[in-house]
Amino acid sequence: MIDPFRPDLDWLGAWITGRALARGLPMPFLDRGGWRAEVGTGGEHRRWLFDRVTPELVELAHEISEPGNNLRVFCENDELQAALPRGWEVGAPSHAMVATSAQPLGALADGFRLESRIGRHSAHVAVLTLDGELAASGHAGIGWDAFVYDRIVTWPQFGRRGLGTAVMHALGEALPAPDMPQLLMATGPGRALYETLGWTVVSPYASASLRV
Repeated sequence: MIDPFRPDLDWLGAWITGRALARGLPMPFLDRGGWRAEVGTGGEHRRWLFDRVTPELVELAHEISEPGNNLRVFCENDELQAALPRGWEVGAPSHAMVATSAQPLGALADGFRLESRIGRHSAHVAVLTLDGELAASGHAGIGWDAFVYDRIVTWPQFGRRGLGTAVMHALGEALPAPDMPQLLMATGPGRALYETLGWTVVSPYASASLRV
């Protein structure tokens, strides 16, 4: 099992595998000293993930000529931008985070209901209004080395009602073992929510794509 507080290639492999399981995507594989993942959604064809800026990453950045082939690295945005050739743009910073205990119970607010679908390798949760409108949702990939939370979303008009916490708890009920590492990648705003739930940042996570 991985060390959740050691942000290395094993950590990235566990996370990207869980993400693939949560989304029904092909399994990632090692390539060019990092992980390669076929994505094929949202305008992104594939991504390479590295635990640091390496010569292989820089060489790859010079070779890539088509948008949709993106780079992800455990580093600060400035470090990644400085290593890339012209034409690459680094997006908003994200954060690799870890929790080592079950998510705290969050009572569902009045006027909502929760639906869960838990399988062998993935879990999916939706919070709906009593009229059936989707208010919040989340997914998880149940890998071999980690339990990975993915796409935890609360629609803006339903914010500040604890729905995100309820989604996290419902997904956490699918955790196969209490000592299995729990991982996620958080945006800046998302980081604040997860820290209130006991999550810890273990590394910055920078993302780069070619300008269209």
